[in-house]
Parts: sequence; structure tokens; C-alpha cells
Amino acid sequence: MEDERWGRLAVAVFDLTREVLRRRRRKVAVIADDVFQAIGLDKAAAYVKGLLNMIEHPQYKYENIVVLVATSEGVSRREIGRHRWARLMPMWNMARDGFMQLYEKIPGPKPPFEEAWRWTGGTRTC
Repeated sequence: MEDERWGRLAVAVFDLTREVLRRRRRKVAVIADDVFQAIGLDKAAAYVKGLLNMIEHPQYKYENIVVLVATSEGVSRREIGRHRWARLMPMWNMARDGFMQLYEKIPGPKPPFEEAWRWTGGTRTC
């Protein structure tokens, strides 16, 4: 029963986003973190594709929209990653000092440390 409520909440994101766009026509950010356990892996690809369709085929005009979907589950990554429309960007929660040690071990030319740190999800506060 609990999973069913979370699943309904995850799907309600579509309704809320459409309503915000219909009324405001402004900037919208949709962030979904680990929703696939709640809605089920069988619906993961459809959920992400639905969010992508909001961007590619909008019902309403908007100034700007961004969608970020995060998951820590390898199986959902495989399910979504098999589609050509998916753009996966692996990230992790490595501490800055640990990342610096790894960065220094990589031979040859590489981007500046601060840039690489930001690309992998690092922030100045970590």
C-alpha cells in the first residue's frame, strides 16, 4: 500500500508540471530521485520518456525547463540506458580529497581539477 502511494505521487509530478506550465509559462525544474522503486522498474523507462516528452513536445509554452532523474540502482540504469533517447551521466559522492588523489593518478593531459570536480558532482563545499 505504501509503495502504491509513492507511485501515485511520482506520477502526479506530470500533472503538477503541466499545471504550472499552463498557468505560469516560466522556468520549471523537475527533479526525481530514486522514484523507480516506488513506480516499479517496468515503468522506469516510460516515466523518463514521459519527462523527456514534456521537453521535446510541450503542450504549453515555457521559458525554460530542466529535468533531472537520479537513481542508484544498476538495474534501472540498464533499463533506461538501452534507449537511444537516454543520456546517462554517472556521478558519485566521493570526498574532495579522495577525488584529488584519483585525479593526480590519471596520466597525461586532463581538464583543470576544479572543472573535473564539478563535472562529477563535486561542489565547493565538499
